[in-house]
Amino acid sequence: MAAETLNRHWIGIDLTYLSIGAVRQQFERLFPQHRESVNVIGTPENEEQALRLARNNPHAFEEWCVTHVLKFRSNDTRGGDGGIDGTFRFPVGRTQGRQAFGRAVAQVKGGNYTLGHIRDFRTAMQNAEADLGVFVVTRPPTQGMLTEASRAGTYQHPFLDMEAQALQIYEIQDYFRGVLPTLPFGERAVL
Repeated sequence: MAAETLNRHWIGIDLTYLSIGAVRQQFERLFPQHRESVNVIGTPENEEQALRLARNNPHAFEEWCVTHVLKFRSNDTRGGDGGIDGTFRFPVGRTQGRQAFGRAVAQVKGGNYTLGHIRDFRTAMQNAEADLGVFVVTRPPTQGMLTEASRAGTYQHPFLDMEAQALQIYEIQDYFRGVLPTLPFGERAVL
């Protein structure tokens, strides 16, 4: 049903999370005084909605996690992505007079996942020469999965007081509790 027939005041409408996020970000930048008066429909606002999206549309869940939860740059490739769903860069100092960057990668699993998925993601991190990796899930990991993730070691940022597990298993439920993965500041504004 069209927004006009429902007598709604609207600025933009689309079905993808990238488009919804782009309109929202642009609106908040241009009209910060109206930020709280805008009701965005179409993105998960609570844990139940996020889990429903993961069940009903795994690709949309992946896009939402990568671009809105983590604020990473989404991998444009569908399938054959080498186990990397999103990336972001962060400054680590200067090398030969030029800004040097570190790299973080993400993979999203909206359903079941196994120890093998964690192992494969650790390999994908190594292949991508990533400093950090975030493996987003909807179910708690087993002790074996946590042990496998710890094999990636820790990451110490060269000039920030930041140390983190190199491969972090991040439950989407934590997002709604206000807990985010440990990541340095970087180029995470993707929209």
